[in-house]
Amino acid sequence: NAIKTNTFGANRLTMGEEPCGKVIEAGWNIAKEAAGDAFVFADLGPVPMTDAKRALEEYRFSVDIFLELGATNFLFETLSSFSCIGEVARYIREKQPEAYIITSFASQPDGFTRSGQLATHLIHQAEANPAVDAVGLNCVSGARHMISLVEQLGTVEKPLSVMPNAGYPHVEEGRTYYDSDPAYYAQQVEACIRQGVRIVGGCCGTTPEHIKALSDAVRELPIRKPLERHRRILASE
Repeated sequence: NAIKTNTFGANRLTMGEEPCGKVIEAGWNIAKEAAGDAFVFADLGPVPMTDAKRALEEYRFSVDIFLELGATNFLFETLSSFSCIGEVARYIREKQPEAYIITSFASQPDGFTRSGQLATHLIHQAEANPAVDAVGLNCVSGARHMISLVEQLGTVEKPLSVMPNAGYPHVEEGRTYYDSDPAYYAQQVEACIRQGVRIVGGCCGTTPEHIKALSDAVRELPIRKPLERHRRILASE
């Protein structure tokens, strides 16, 4: 149903202002061309280590470009804290009331992010923000450990998103490989769906084969009518 722009690391701190703007515009145009009938999400990764005020400025810079290009869907992913994300979400909502905003945190299998914060706490903190539409987990953990992480969350009222890695990486001759079999990956993510997860996808190491296997598995599940508020994103009948 959706793809995201290849702009995860696009920010002025890593590439300067003019190149950053060009990369965001190119990433958006490529995604729009490839998407067909699918939704396109403006993808924003964590800003490199800096203070919250500077991070907010960087996010606003990128968001403004995406909004000017016509973006209405935003994914903040691989976050290790909520920091200024709530303010950014409100900023988007003020400029584009119809925006759909997902905040996704990267948790180790033990339930903590790299900043030492408990993912469960971050999920519920983001859920409490009225500008955020959906919350979730992505990256770092493989699909099997995502099941355990979802179990730890307890009740989450807003749609829950899960985008695991395709297992865990190993390096051979300077190249990084992920060994999770697509069928196994789909089976584990399907288990997350049965726990109530409403938005699923893939992160590091996932291939078109992983997504196809997951898509085929989802089609075998009973159709769940999407929540009215989130009908633009959730799989429809």
